Amino acid sequence: LDAISNSQIRYSVEPKGVSRDGFVVKISTWGDTQINGIGGMWFAQAEKLEIKKEEIKVGETFQLNNVLFEFNKWDLLPESFEELNIVVKLLTDNPKVEIEVSGHTDNIGSEKYNLELSDKRAASVKNYLVSKGIDAKRISSKGYGKSKPIAENTTELGREQNRRVEFTITKN
Repeated sequence: LDAISNSQIRYSVEPKGVSRDGFVVKISTWGDTQINGIGGMWFAQAEKLEIKKEEIKVGETFQLNNVLFEFNKWDLLPESFEELNIVVKLLTDNPKVEIEVSGHTDNIGSEKYNLELSDKRAASVKNYLVSKGIDAKRISSKGYGKSKPIAENTTELGREQNRRVEFTITKN
């Protein structure tokens, strides 16, 4: 309901894309509805990774949604620490659990380059976990490059989804 004219507003908002820099939406209106908008800063908070003890099973894979790196680099950005600390807690609370950290890329670049980049990113995550007191013997790391996409590589959104870090329970 439009508070000024006391009339109904008819519109829909459809997400078109999301990236680290923002998002794009399509807004459709019906009838004489008009929407005036100004671009600006929008903030969103990603869902936090939550793992319950009783749900931990060998072979189960968890995607780490907020583990971030600079473009073409493998140094962890500080925004990654909160999510990685959840993994530290999981491993601290479950001292017999062992994991594989896996790095993945999109299909841009050579296969060799993507394998090396994803391997170095997975190793960075392992090193962070070890720096927080987790025994290195409990963590393996491997880069898979572009070999295991979870989305199409034909759009920026799909490529962004494919650039990810996961961990898989290898021993419980």
